[in-house]
Amino acid sequence: MFARLGAAVFVVIAMAATALEFGERTDVPPGRSADGSKMTRDARRGELERCQLLGEAATRDAACLRAWADNRKRFLGGSRTASCPLPDRASAAADGPTCRRAAPPDSATSLTPLPPSLEPR
Repeated sequence: MFARLGAAVFVVIAMAATALEFGERTDVPPGRSADGSKMTRDARRGELERCQLLGEAATRDAACLRAWADNRKRFLGGSRTASCPLPDRASAAADGPTCRRAAPPDSATSLTPLPPSLEPR
């Protein structure tokens, strides 16, 4: 008896959850994704794949830099903030810079080739 009651409750909850999920409307204008960015999901994925195929040259490609910034913004959920606070102008002129960005790693040492079994075909 309790098994049937539990099964009935489960079915009712599942139906309610389904109705809520399908009942949600996202009025997204054409050409925009649900998060408000200009690229749709497929276009964003295609651009990121293109940048991946470019390899190191993608670090100098403006479209790839924009795609990575957009992807980072979507993933992290906001704008990228500085890792150190910005000083006011008077103290910056007197004291000099308060923090420095780390130098990027040497590309020759940070990239390792793929083993032959994992290279794309």
